[in-house]
Amino acid sequence: MGCTALQAEKAPLEEDPNYPSSSGEYVGTRKRQLIKAKTVYCNGPLELEYAYVSKRGNYPSEPQKPNQDACCVHTNFGGYQDRVLFAVFDGHGGDGDASALFCREVLPQHLAAKLAPNGQNAEAALKAAFLQTNKELHRHGDINTDLSGTTCVLTLIIGTTMYTANVADSRAILATGPGESIGAVALSNDQTPYRKDERERVISRGAQVYSKAERDGEIDKVNWSTYDIKEGYMDPDSADDPPRVWNKDKPPLPGLPCTRSLGDLCGENVGVCAEPEVLVRKVSPSVDQFIVLASDGVWEFLRNRTVCDGVRKSRGDPLVAAQKLADDSYQVWMEMDERSDDITVICCFLKSGSAGEGERRGTKESDTSI
Repeated sequence: MGCTALQAEKAPLEEDPNYPSSSGEYVGTRKRQLIKAKTVYCNGPLELEYAYVSKRGNYPSEPQKPNQDACCVHTNFGGYQDRVLFAVFDGHGGDGDASALFCREVLPQHLAAKLAPNGQNAEAALKAAFLQTNKELHRHGDINTDLSGTTCVLTLIIGTTMYTANVADSRAILATGPGESIGAVALSNDQTPYRKDERERVISRGAQVYSKAERDGEIDKVNWSTYDIKEGYMDPDSADDPPRVWNKDKPPLPGLPCTRSLGDLCGENVGVCAEPEVLVRKVSPSVDQFIVLASDGVWEFLRNRTVCDGVRKSRGDPLVAAQKLADDSYQVWMEMDERSDDITVICCFLKSGSAGEGERRGTKESDTSI
Protein backbone atom coordinates (compact mmCIF):
# COMPACT_ATOMS: atom_id res chain seq x y z
CA MET A 1 0.00 0.00 0.00
CA GLY A 2 1.49 3.34 -1.01
CA CYS A 3 1.67 6.49 1.03
CA THR A 4 -0.95 8.24 -1.06
CA ALA A 5 -3.72 5.76 -0.36
CA LEU A 6 -3.56 4.89 3.28
CA GLN A 7 -6.72 3.91 5.10
CA ALA A 8 -7.10 3.39 8.82
CA GLU A 9 -8.84 0.31 10.17
CA LYS A 10 -10.01 0.41 13.77
CA ALA A 11 -11.59 -2.38 15.72
CA PRO A 12 -14.51 -1.40 17.98
CA LEU A 13 -13.22 0.04 21.24
CA GLU A 14 -14.52 -1.66 24.35
CA GLU A 15 -14.38 1.26 26.78
CA ASP A 16 -15.47 1.58 30.37
CA PRO A 17 -17.40 4.78 31.20
CA ASN A 18 -15.15 5.18 34.24
CA TYR A 19 -12.09 5.45 32.03
CA PRO A 20 -10.96 9.10 31.95
CA SER A 21 -10.52 10.66 28.54
CA SER A 22 -7.55 12.76 27.54
CA SER A 23 -8.95 15.82 29.27
CA GLY A 24 -6.27 16.43 31.86
CA GLU A 25 -8.08 14.35 34.47
CA TYR A 26 -5.40 11.90 35.50
CA VAL A 27 -6.97 10.53 38.68
CA GLY A 28 -9.69 7.97 38.08
CA THR A 29 -10.63 4.33 38.12
CA ARG A 30 -10.19 2.22 35.01
CA LYS A 31 -11.90 -1.12 35.37
CA ARG A 32 -12.29 -1.95 31.69
CA GLN A 33 -11.06 -5.35 30.73
CA LEU A 34 -9.94 -4.64 27.19
CA ILE A 35 -9.40 -1.86 24.72
CA LYS A 36 -7.85 -2.27 21.29
CA ALA A 37 -7.38 -0.70 17.87
CA LYS A 38 -5.52 -1.28 14.59
CA THR A 39 -4.19 1.34 12.17
CA VAL A 40 -2.02 1.60 9.05
CA TYR A 41 0.29 4.61 8.67
CA CYS A 42 3.09 5.58 6.30
CA ASN A 43 5.85 7.92 7.43
CA GLY A 44 7.41 8.14 3.97
CA PRO A 45 10.23 5.57 3.93
CA LEU A 46 8.28 3.10 6.06
CA GLU A 47 4.78 1.70 6.09
CA LEU A 48 3.71 0.86 9.62
CA GLU A 49 0.76 -1.33 10.50
CA TYR A 50 0.27 -1.34 14.24
CA ALA A 51 -2.21 -2.38 16.90
CA TYR A 52 -2.41 -2.19 20.66
CA VAL A 53 -4.22 -4.15 23.33
CA SER A 54 -4.46 -3.43 27.06
CA LYS A 55 -5.94 -5.98 29.43
CA ARG A 56 -6.60 -5.47 33.12
CA GLY A 57 -4.98 -8.06 35.35
CA ASN A 58 -6.79 -10.56 37.52
CA TYR A 59 -6.81 -9.44 41.17
CA PRO A 60 -9.05 -11.75 43.25
CA SER A 61 -8.35 -9.86 46.48
CA GLU A 62 -8.63 -6.40 44.85
CA PRO A 63 -11.70 -6.44 42.59
CA GLN A 64 -11.72 -2.63 42.34
CA LYS A 65 -8.05 -2.33 41.38
CA PRO A 66 -7.74 -0.35 38.13
CA ASN A 67 -5.63 -1.23 35.14
CA GLN A 68 -2.47 0.73 35.92
CA ASP A 69 -1.02 0.31 32.43
CA ALA A 70 -1.31 2.96 29.74
CA CYS A 71 0.00 3.42 26.23
CA CYS A 72 -0.02 5.90 23.37
CA VAL A 73 0.76 6.10 19.67
CA HIS A 74 1.46 9.43 17.95
CA THR A 75 1.75 9.59 14.16
CA ASN A 76 2.85 12.84 12.48
CA PHE A 77 4.67 13.31 15.75
CA GLY A 78 5.39 16.96 16.40
CA GLY A 79 3.89 17.83 13.02
CA TYR A 80 6.44 15.78 11.02
CA GLN A 81 5.04 12.97 8.93
CA ASP A 82 8.25 10.93 9.08
CA ARG A 83 8.01 10.69 12.89
CA VAL A 84 6.03 8.11 14.84
CA LEU A 85 6.06 7.51 18.58
CA PHE A 86 4.99 4.38 20.49
CA ALA A 87 5.04 4.20 24.30
CA VAL A 88 3.93 1.85 27.09
CA PHE A 89 3.63 2.81 30.75
CA ASP A 90 3.13 0.47 33.72
CA GLY A 91 2.14 2.26 36.93
CA HIS A 92 2.76 0.94 40.43
CA GLY A 93 1.84 2.00 43.94
CA GLY A 94 -1.30 3.65 45.23
CA ASP A 95 -1.19 6.37 42.56
CA GLY A 96 0.34 4.21 39.85
CA ASP A 97 -2.68 4.56 37.60
CA ALA A 98 -2.59 8.34 37.81
CA SER A 99 1.19 8.38 37.33
CA ALA A 100 0.98 6.34 34.14
CA LEU A 101 -1.81 8.51 32.75
CA PHE A 102 0.03 11.73 33.56
CA CYS A 103 3.27 10.59 31.92
CA ARG A 104 1.39 9.26 28.89
CA GLU A 105 0.02 12.77 28.31
CA VAL A 106 2.97 14.94 29.32
CA LEU A 107 6.10 13.11 28.17
CA PRO A 108 5.27 13.18 24.42
CA GLN A 109 4.53 16.91 24.68
CA HIS A 110 7.94 17.65 26.17
CA LEU A 111 9.69 15.41 23.66
CA ALA A 112 8.00 17.08 20.70
CA ALA A 113 9.01 20.50 22.04
CA LYS A 114 12.64 19.51 22.55
CA LEU A 115 13.26 17.72 19.23
CA ALA A 116 15.17 19.73 16.64
CA PRO A 117 13.64 20.05 13.14
CA ASN A 118 16.27 17.65 11.79
CA GLY A 119 15.80 15.26 14.70
CA GLN A 120 19.53 14.89 15.22
CA ASN A 121 19.27 15.68 18.94
CA ALA A 122 16.83 12.83 19.58
CA GLU A 123 18.90 11.08 22.26
CA ALA A 124 19.41 14.26 24.28
CA ALA A 125 15.78 15.29 23.76
CA LEU A 126 14.53 11.95 25.05
CA LYS A 127 16.59 12.16 28.22
CA ALA A 128 15.56 15.76 28.85
CA ALA A 129 11.88 14.97 28.26
CA PHE A 130 11.93 12.07 30.72
CA LEU A 131 13.61 14.17 33.40
CA GLN A 132 11.28 17.13 32.94
CA THR A 133 8.22 14.86 33.04
CA ASN A 134 9.50 13.34 36.27
CA LYS A 135 9.88 16.76 37.88
CA GLU A 136 6.35 17.76 36.89
CA LEU A 137 4.94 14.43 38.08
CA HIS A 138 6.42 15.10 41.54
CA ARG A 139 4.85 18.57 41.55
CA HIS A 140 1.36 17.36 40.60
CA GLY A 141 -0.89 18.21 43.51
CA ASP A 142 -3.22 15.23 43.15
CA ILE A 143 -0.60 12.50 42.67
CA ASN A 144 1.51 11.26 45.58
CA THR A 145 4.77 9.95 44.12
CA ASP A 146 6.48 9.05 47.39
CA LEU A 147 5.85 5.35 46.77
CA SER A 148 4.14 5.49 43.36
CA GLY A 149 5.44 5.83 39.84
CA THR A 150 5.52 4.25 36.42
CA THR A 151 7.77 2.49 33.97
CA CYS A 152 8.11 3.73 30.42
CA VAL A 153 9.41 2.18 27.24
CA LEU A 154 9.20 4.50 24.24
CA THR A 155 10.20 3.99 20.61
CA LEU A 156 10.52 7.04 18.38
CA ILE A 157 10.95 6.45 14.65
CA ILE A 158 12.36 9.32 12.60
CA GLY A 159 12.57 8.31 8.96
CA THR A 160 14.35 4.97 9.21
CA THR A 161 16.13 5.61 12.51
CA MET A 162 14.63 4.08 15.63
CA TYR A 163 15.33 5.47 19.11
CA THR A 164 14.17 3.43 22.10
CA ALA A 165 14.26 4.94 25.59
CA ASN A 166 13.26 3.13 28.76
CA VAL A 167 13.12 3.30 32.51
CA ALA A 168 12.35 0.20 34.62
CA ASP A 169 11.14 -3.10 33.15
CA SER A 170 8.67 -2.50 30.36
CA ARG A 171 10.46 -3.67 27.23
CA ALA A 172 10.77 -3.36 23.45
CA ILE A 173 12.09 -5.92 20.98
CA LEU A 174 12.65 -6.08 17.23
CA ALA A 175 12.14 -9.17 15.10
CA THR A 176 14.67 -9.23 12.29
CA GLY A 177 15.75 -11.69 9.61
CA PRO A 178 14.69 -12.79 6.15
CA GLY A 179 11.47 -14.75 5.70
CA GLU A 180 10.80 -17.22 8.48
CA SER A 181 14.37 -17.04 9.80
CA ILE A 182 13.88 -14.31 12.34
CA GLY A 183 15.57 -13.53 15.61
CA ALA A 184 14.69 -11.28 18.52
CA VAL A 185 16.84 -8.21 19.13
CA ALA A 186 16.44 -6.31 22.40
CA LEU A 187 15.69 -2.62 21.83
CA SER A 188 15.83 -1.97 25.58
CA ASN A 189 17.37 -3.54 28.66
CA ASP A 190 15.42 -3.89 31.90
CA GLN A 191 16.82 -1.77 34.71
CA THR A 192 16.55 -3.92 37.81
CA PRO A 193 18.87 -4.96 40.66
CA TYR A 194 19.49 -8.17 38.72
CA ARG A 195 21.76 -6.11 36.47
CA LYS A 196 25.24 -5.80 37.94
CA ASP A 197 25.85 -2.29 36.60
CA GLU A 198 22.51 -0.96 37.85
CA ARG A 199 22.84 -2.69 41.20
CA GLU A 200 26.30 -1.22 41.76
CA ARG A 201 25.09 2.21 40.67
CA VAL A 202 22.33 2.42 43.31
CA ILE A 203 24.51 0.86 46.01
CA SER A 204 27.12 3.56 45.34
CA ARG A 205 24.37 6.10 46.08
CA GLY A 206 23.59 4.53 49.45
CA ALA A 207 20.96 1.93 48.50
CA GLN A 208 20.69 -1.51 50.00
CA VAL A 209 19.65 -4.41 47.77
CA TYR A 210 17.83 -7.42 49.15
CA SER A 211 14.59 -9.34 48.74
CA LYS A 212 11.58 -9.23 51.04
CA ALA A 213 12.42 -12.69 52.37
CA GLU A 214 15.90 -11.47 53.30
CA ARG A 215 14.39 -8.42 54.99
CA ASP A 216 12.03 -10.57 57.04
CA GLY A 217 14.73 -13.10 57.99
CA GLU A 218 13.01 -15.96 56.18
CA ILE A 219 16.13 -16.80 54.15
CA ASP A 220 19.85 -16.15 54.50
CA LYS A 221 21.39 -13.25 52.62
CA VAL A 222 21.56 -13.88 48.87
CA ASN A 223 24.79 -13.22 47.00
CA TRP A 224 23.29 -10.91 44.39
CA SER A 225 26.77 -10.17 43.03
CA THR A 226 26.51 -13.40 41.03
CA TYR A 227 23.60 -12.00 39.00
CA ASP A 228 24.02 -9.94 35.83
CA ILE A 229 20.78 -10.35 33.90
CA LYS A 230 20.02 -7.69 31.30
CA GLU A 231 16.92 -9.24 29.75
CA GLY A 232 15.16 -9.47 33.08
CA TYR A 233 14.63 -13.22 33.29
CA MET A 234 14.58 -14.19 36.91
CA ASP A 235 16.15 -17.15 38.62
CA PRO A 236 13.33 -19.68 39.27
CA ASP A 237 14.16 -19.74 42.97
CA SER A 238 13.71 -15.96 43.30
CA ALA A 239 11.15 -15.24 40.59
CA ASP A 240 8.43 -14.39 43.09
CA ASP A 241 10.75 -12.45 45.40
CA PRO A 242 13.21 -10.36 43.36
CA PRO A 243 15.96 -8.15 44.75
CA ARG A 244 14.70 -4.67 45.61
CA VAL A 245 16.12 -1.22 46.21
CA TRP A 246 15.82 0.04 49.80
CA ASN A 247 17.05 3.08 51.68
CA LYS A 248 18.32 2.99 55.25
CA ASP A 249 15.21 4.45 56.89
CA LYS A 250 13.36 2.63 59.64
CA PRO A 251 11.38 0.96 58.19
CA PRO A 252 13.34 0.88 54.93
CA LEU A 253 11.69 2.16 51.76
CA PRO A 254 10.71 1.95 48.92
CA GLY A 255 11.36 -1.76 48.19
CA LEU A 256 11.40 -1.08 44.45
CA PRO A 257 12.26 -3.99 42.10
CA CYS A 258 13.57 -1.50 39.51
CA THR A 259 16.51 0.90 39.60
CA ARG A 260 14.98 3.58 37.35
CA SER A 261 11.44 4.89 37.05
CA LEU A 262 9.28 7.97 36.70
CA GLY A 263 8.09 8.92 40.18
CA ASP A 264 9.16 6.93 43.28
CA LEU A 265 10.45 9.94 45.19
CA CYS A 266 11.52 7.84 48.18
CA GLY A 267 14.06 6.04 46.02
CA GLU A 268 15.66 9.07 44.42
CA ASN A 269 18.02 9.75 47.32
CA VAL A 270 19.54 6.28 46.82
CA GLY A 271 20.00 6.36 43.07
CA VAL A 272 16.60 5.50 41.60
CA CYS A 273 16.39 7.94 38.69
CA ALA A 274 14.24 8.88 35.71
CA GLU A 275 17.07 9.23 33.18
CA PRO A 276 16.41 6.66 30.45
CA GLU A 277 18.87 4.50 28.61
CA VAL A 278 18.56 5.13 24.87
CA LEU A 279 19.34 2.57 22.16
CA VAL A 280 19.56 3.63 18.50
CA ARG A 281 19.09 1.40 15.47
CA LYS A 282 18.58 1.93 11.76
CA VAL A 283 15.53 0.15 10.36
CA SER A 284 16.15 -2.14 7.39
CA PRO A 285 12.69 -2.94 5.96
CA SER A 286 14.11 -5.79 3.88
CA VAL A 287 14.94 -7.77 7.04
CA ASP A 288 13.38 -5.96 10.02
CA GLN A 289 9.85 -7.34 10.32
CA PHE A 290 8.12 -6.00 13.45
CA ILE A 291 8.59 -4.39 16.85
CA VAL A 292 6.81 -5.19 20.12
CA LEU A 293 6.53 -2.89 23.12
CA ALA A 294 4.92 -4.33 26.23
CA SER A 295 4.58 -4.00 29.97
CA ASP A 296 6.09 -6.65 32.21
CA GLY A 297 2.75 -8.45 32.28
CA VAL A 298 4.16 -10.00 29.10
CA TRP A 299 7.85 -10.27 29.96
CA GLU A 300 7.43 -11.75 33.45
CA PHE A 301 7.19 -15.27 32.04
CA LEU A 302 7.76 -15.02 28.27
CA ARG A 303 11.19 -14.66 26.76
CA ASN A 304 11.99 -12.36 23.86
CA ARG A 305 12.31 -15.26 21.44
CA THR A 306 8.99 -16.77 22.54
CA VAL A 307 7.22 -13.46 21.96
CA CYS A 308 8.90 -13.08 18.58
CA ASP A 309 7.81 -16.54 17.45
CA GLY A 310 4.25 -15.98 18.63
CA VAL A 311 3.86 -12.67 16.80
CA ARG A 312 5.33 -14.16 13.62
CA LYS A 313 2.52 -16.72 13.53
CA SER A 314 -0.06 -13.94 13.16
CA ARG A 315 0.98 -13.65 9.49
CA GLY A 316 1.30 -9.91 9.53
CA ASP A 317 -1.88 -8.91 11.37
CA PRO A 318 -0.81 -6.75 14.33
CA LEU A 319 -4.19 -6.87 16.08
CA VAL A 320 -4.28 -10.66 15.95
CA ALA A 321 -0.69 -10.69 17.21
CA ALA A 322 -1.27 -8.24 20.05
CA GLN A 323 -4.47 -9.95 21.20
CA LYS A 324 -2.89 -13.41 21.08
CA LEU A 325 0.18 -12.21 22.98
CA ALA A 326 -1.98 -10.62 25.68
CA ASP A 327 -4.10 -13.77 25.96
CA ASP A 328 -1.08 -16.08 26.06
CA SER A 329 0.59 -13.94 28.72
CA TYR A 330 -2.54 -13.98 30.84
CA GLN A 331 -2.82 -17.76 30.50
CA VAL A 332 0.77 -18.27 31.68
CA TRP A 333 0.15 -15.98 34.65
CA MET A 334 -2.87 -18.01 35.70
CA GLU A 335 -0.92 -21.25 35.36
CA MET A 336 1.90 -19.87 37.52
CA ASP A 337 -0.05 -17.80 40.04
CA GLU A 338 -3.55 -17.08 41.36
CA ARG A 339 -3.39 -13.55 39.97
CA SER A 340 -2.08 -11.81 36.87
CA ASP A 341 -0.51 -8.45 36.22
CA ASP A 342 -2.01 -5.88 33.85
CA ILE A 343 -0.93 -6.58 30.28
CA THR A 344 -0.38 -4.01 27.53
CA VAL A 345 1.03 -4.74 24.07
CA ILE A 346 1.83 -2.66 21.00
CA CYS A 347 2.73 -4.62 17.85
CA CYS A 348 3.97 -2.79 14.75
CA PHE A 349 4.84 -4.45 11.44
CA LEU A 350 7.43 -2.70 9.27
CA LYS A 351 7.44 -2.49 5.48
CA SER A 352 9.01 -0.26 2.85
CA GLY A 353 6.89 2.82 2.13
CA SER A 354 6.67 4.68 -1.15
CA ALA A 355 8.00 8.23 -1.29
CA GLY A 356 5.30 9.43 -3.60
CA GLU A 357 2.90 12.33 -3.69
CA GLY A 358 1.77 11.81 -0.11
CA GLU A 359 5.19 11.53 1.50
CA ARG A 360 4.74 14.80 3.38
CA ARG A 361 0.98 15.00 3.43
CA GLY A 362 -0.58 16.34 6.60
CA THR A 363 1.15 18.13 9.41
CA LYS A 364 -1.51 17.64 12.07
CA GLU A 365 -0.45 15.17 14.71
CA SER A 366 -2.68 12.10 15.09
CA ASP A 367 -2.65 10.20 18.33
CA THR A 368 -4.38 7.35 20.07
CA SER A 369 -3.92 6.43 23.69
CA ILE A 370 -5.32 4.17 26.38
